[in-house]
Amino acid sequence: MLGDRTLGNAELADVGANLISQKHARRFINPVKLYISGIPVRYRRFRRARRLEGRWYTTKEVRFTDIHPLEVDVVLLAILRAAGEFLGSASTVARVDEPAWSHLKTILALYRNQILADEATDFSPVQLACMSALAYPTTRSFFACGDFNQRLTTWGARSSTDLKWACPDIAIQEITVSYRQTKQLSELSRAIIAVSAGTAPAINLPANVDTDGVKPVVLEESDPARTADWLARRIREIDGLIISLPSTAVFVKSEADVAVVAEALSEVAADDNINVVPCPIGKALGQDNDVRVFDVQHIKGLEFEAVFFVAIDRLATEQPVLFDKYLYVGASRAATYLGVTCEGGLPQAMEPLRGHFGTDWS
Repeated sequence: MLGDRTLGNAELADVGANLISQKHARRFINPVKLYISGIPVRYRRFRRARRLEGRWYTTKEVRFTDIHPLEVDVVLLAILRAAGEFLGSASTVARVDEPAWSHLKTILALYRNQILADEATDFSPVQLACMSALAYPTTRSFFACGDFNQRLTTWGARSSTDLKWACPDIAIQEITVSYRQTKQLSELSRAIIAVSAGTAPAINLPANVDTDGVKPVVLEESDPARTADWLARRIREIDGLIISLPSTAVFVKSEADVAVVAEALSEVAADDNINVVPCPIGKALGQDNDVRVFDVQHIKGLEFEAVFFVAIDRLATEQPVLFDKYLYVGASRAATYLGVTCEGGLPQAMEPLRGHFGTDWS
């Protein structure tokens, strides 16, 4: 239809040049959106370049669209910090309804007056930095609490240096009073830190408080039936020492063991009216005077008067990297009574702790 009524070559060149100029100029319509939304693409280019150099990344070919969850954290941190640089200015916040700044409204809506991160050492420094970046840039109110010795992830923060990387201006205060454990269990907890080369602040017991208790106890070379019988006898001991059975927990090495151990213990403890409750996925079911069975992965934040670790040598075999952390976390859940059972002997990592253990509380 157009035939020879099209533009000439010279005119086409002029139009093409104008279109290219418009394309580049269009970037300035919303440069903030272009900059922030382009971070994932720029990260993929960066990753590919470093991979080809053999730095930081596997040399194995990775699909362009694939990304590891921990890489997602890095991209999110870059986005949040970039947006924070813009939103740190009160004048920018006041202009977020303008088209040029409107892309920041989504991130501004995520901001909070204060951010609190509990069990902070389970999070990576990058994840903690992301949390910190969600506090209003004008206040930067970020509070984190945790114990480096209770880190139960391989990527978690390991030291105050990691915290300082995540939040350079953070002020760190140490708690040095052990507020709930007996002297014997507090000494065991410190010994666990010492043998695992952990971070050991100077812990003191509360002044003018009687913190004397009993030694932890251990059973070795045991099978499931003998373990259940030993647990029942130790629980009866506790019940006989005080007016009523206190909060009691049994920790097992995996979720699959929760119901098995609970059923075995129920059978031998039923005559003493001891109710045993399995607690799948860490749910704190039952009453305070029930004996509750947990997978060790779900015990952080819980507190009991009495705690029993079942087949702790198997846990040491299956979780060699984090075993010392599980041991410390489990031991620190107990206020007064701690019992440990082994299918074989004490794990090698616990041999230096043998002197802290007895055989019963009678």
